[in-house]
Amino acid sequence: MKTLKIPDNTVHIWSCRLTQHQKVLDKLNLTLSDDERKKADRFHFKHHKNGYIVCRGVLRKLLSIYLDTDPGKILFKYNKYGKPEYKAEKHSDKIYFNISHSKNICILGFSKKIQTGVDIEYVRTISSIDKIAERFFSKKEYNDFKSAKNKKTAFFSCWTRKEAFIKAMGNGLYHPLHSFDVTLLANKPAKILSIDNCPDTASEWTLYDLPYFHKYKAAVVVKAVNTNLIYN
Repeated sequence: MKTLKIPDNTVHIWSCRLTQHQKVLDKLNLTLSDDERKKADRFHFKHHKNGYIVCRGVLRKLLSIYLDTDPGKILFKYNKYGKPEYKAEKHSDKIYFNISHSKNICILGFSKKIQTGVDIEYVRTISSIDKIAERFFSKKEYNDFKSAKNKKTAFFSCWTRKEAFIKAMGNGLYHPLHSFDVTLLANKPAKILSIDNCPDTASEWTLYDLPYFHKYKAAVVVKAVNTNLIYN
């Protein structure tokens, strides 16, 4: 495959299935670092191990296409919250990336120079859904959730939007989920409404739903406005 370029103010979204033929798994496994292989071997269940190999292997493959390099030569570093970045060469444009998986789908987001976060969740029945929403949603989100006609859909819409945002910020759950507001009702556009105790403002971030996955909810957040979203 030829080298791909990401235009300014653009996010490329990719997806793949975690269930792959053994030949594909073997090829992807060869691109992983020793640390990644050791981590894969620590999974108790085979489908979890294979899913990890697919996620990391596809991440390396796509980065190698953007960076025009061998996927096995890509080195990662991690910020203090555990978010990975690749070790870029001097004077090269920085590519931000983020990855998420749920059940049998993995999604990956790539952008140039702008912070990006993605999240996907399989929509399923959760017995304690009201308690989880009350604990982790903001007061406004929880009130909207309680009034929703379909609580399961509202819950996963809200959850993926919030997760994508904190992943884009790069500090994970160190930024409390209840400290900012997003829209979650179907009749309202996906949007970050407010952010508490943060130097950024909601207007600096753009939130999108990814409606491409049957029985899943997915979202992407970028620190930019008027962003082009390209699904591959």
